[in-house]
Formats: sequence, C-alpha cells, structure tokens
Amino acid sequence: MLRRTKLKIVKWVKFLIPSGILALIVWANIERLNNNLYPNYEKAVDYGRVREIKTEVSPIIAAIFYADKNIEKKNISTYFDHSENYRKQNVKIVVVPRNLTADSLAVVEKLYAEIGKYNKLEKIAIVYDDNADIKKHQKILQKVLKIGKAKKIKISETNFSEEDKIDDLLQKNNRLVIFLADLVNGVNNQNSDYLVEEAVYFAQKYSYNMRVFDIIDTQIAQAVEKDYASLFKLTTDSEIPLMLKQKNNLEAYVTRYGDELLRYFKMNLLQADKPVWPQKNQQTYRLFDRGMVYVRIFDEKNNEIFSRANIRENQSVLVSLVNIAIKTAKKTTVPVKSWKIYLLTDFAEIDENQIGFIEKDEGICVWSNKNYALLAPDEVADNPQKNIAILRNKANIGYNLADVKFFKFKSVEINDGN
Repeated sequence: MLRRTKLKIVKWVKFLIPSGILALIVWANIERLNNNLYPNYEKAVDYGRVREIKTEVSPIIAAIFYADKNIEKKNISTYFDHSENYRKQNVKIVVVPRNLTADSLAVVEKLYAEIGKYNKLEKIAIVYDDNADIKKHQKILQKVLKIGKAKKIKISETNFSEEDKIDDLLQKNNRLVIFLADLVNGVNNQNSDYLVEEAVYFAQKYSYNMRVFDIIDTQIAQAVEKDYASLFKLTTDSEIPLMLKQKNNLEAYVTRYGDELLRYFKMNLLQADKPVWPQKNQQTYRLFDRGMVYVRIFDEKNNEIFSRANIRENQSVLVSLVNIAIKTAKKTTVPVKSWKIYLLTDFAEIDENQIGFIEKDEGICVWSNKNYALLAPDEVADNPQKNIAILRNKANIGYNLADVKFFKFKSVEINDGN
C-alpha cells in the first residue's frame, strides 16, 4: 500500500472516530430530548416549595373534652382515628374554629351531629370574643342539634368575669360549652388564642380527657399521656430538623405521584426492551424531579433476589425507577413476587461509632471510592457491628480500606397502597 494511501486512511480514521462519538452523543441527546427525559431543576425532597401550585389550606381542628367517669387521672391521650373521635358520651367542652369557611362548616356540622347522637344535651353555651361570627354559629347549632338558643358568654383577654358562668355549667349534667377559638397556634405560644388556653384551663381543672375530631394540613405531634399544653403546642416548620422536613416533603410527593411512579416501574419491570416513558406535561412534570432511589426485589418466598440504589443527585426519580426496573427484568431469572421502593432524603455523614444511635426511621449508607451500599430503615438490625458487616459486604469494601464513609438518611416507601 502506498504511503500516501496509508496517510489518507489514518487521517479519515482520526476524523471518523471523533465524528462517530460526537454523532452518538448527539443522537442520544436527541432521543432524550424527544422523550424529554431531562431531570427537573426541582428535587423531590423539596416538593411543595418550587413550581408547585399550592392552595393555602387553613387548619381545621376541633377538640373535644369529655368526662370519663371510669378513669380518675389528670393526663390524656390523643387519638387520630376519625371514626371514633367524637363517639363519646359526657362531652363537656368543644373547641371549634371561630371563622366558618365552607370546609370548616362541614367539619363543625358533622361534629355537632355526632355529639347529638351520643349525648343528651339540655343546654348549650357559646364562649366567644369580638372576632367570632356568633350568629352563624348559633344558626348551625339550632339547625343540627335542634336545641333552644345557645347561651352567649363573651370574654376577652382583659375581662374574665364570666368564668363563673362557665364553671357553673360544667358542674351540671347534660351541659355543653363551646369555645369559638383558633387552634392553629396551639397553647403556650406568643400567638396562641387565649380562648384555647381558657378551654384547656377548665379541662385540666375537671380532669377531662381530650380527642381531636378532625385535622387538615396540621403538624400536631402524636403525643400520649402528656399535659394539654404540650399536646396543643404545634411544631412550627422552623423547628423541624432538615432531614425530617425532607421526609415530610417526600411523603407529600409520594401521596401525589406515588401511583404514577409505581405504574411506570411495573410496566418496565414486565419487559426488558425499550423503556416506556410518559410524555412530560403538566400532569407528569414532577415525576422527573431529581431524587435518590433504592429498590429491593423479592421472589415468591419473599427472599431478596436483587437490590439497587441510584444515589446520583442529578438523576430524576422516574428515570432511576425505569432503569432499575429494566435492569431487574434483564438480571432476574426467577419470577418477581414483590418489591420495596424507597425515596431517600439527603445524606448526613456520621461516624462509624454513631451507627448504633441512629433513629428508628433512619437508614445507613457506606461509601468508599465508587462503591456504596444501603440499608433501608426496615433493614437496619439492632446490632451496629452486624450492620457495618452487611454494608461492607454488599459494597465489596474490605476492612483494610481507610477511605470509608458512613451516612444516615430517612426514607419514604412507595407501595401498592399509595
């Protein structure tokens, strides 16, 4: 072969190889662009803060205080099972929202109707201040409970001279005292409603038990056997640790998009060919939020046969799930019976000695160079050394490696019930 011909071939090879690579990159990006698979700027752990149209929902809380003649104690329990919250005889005090919107009106009407079923009431008193629409409340009471006009007791922050009337009513049978108050800010807060504090004062005085009738968009801590003030004190967003905030955001994200994410995971799990993607639009846009994903696959005997995590922060939740589903379909040789899908919060680095002190809803990750492995919260054992051994084995990280880091995280599971 002539030298000139050889030079031409070398020249063309040098030209074609980079051109081919460039063409491949362009083609891959065109494919992604056609499917619009690029991850959003938003992160799933920040759900509700960016680009999300949120309607402000005013918390609707109605608290019931009742006398339990069989229990003599000055502590209480709260219950969040709405089906039983109001089915109590001997209801003595009710705290309802002072301002009646369309939503709160429905809650209050239902509450009064249920109280009427289980309590024989002869007289009702309404405790209120200048901010309450007393006429509207009276009209609802007459409509639902069909009792004569409620007695009005007006008090203010500077005038509690009417307390004796409240006291007198609570000492008699078949009497109900209704406080029109704002429960949003709880008790012992600089913005708390003094009428709420007044209701709590009387409830503590007579050792009443309390139940919450209805809760919408609130963050009441599920406390048991604590004093009234602690139960009413709501946790403000600024007081919540970052990892818990992210978990709360992920729970809201899964509630809204969990079904769709699970649907595309299932579709791609059933075949290992070309991925099935949704068209990115207003309804599916948030499926492409960036997020870390961990998936465990089980066989018919509930043995784990495959697990994979994608903890690249720039990968979207949907793309991670679809890719994991396709890899699972290609790798597994036994029928898949079930799976567990976890969305993860950001990681927080911890010392190896801290692994034994993580919270029950926290998982662990080990990382060395490019190798890593995870244990979801429900995989973490009580023995810290056992957890470390499992993680190192899963990640193929020996004990002689010095560059090993441990992290903790919280997670939210997507299951068929979402």
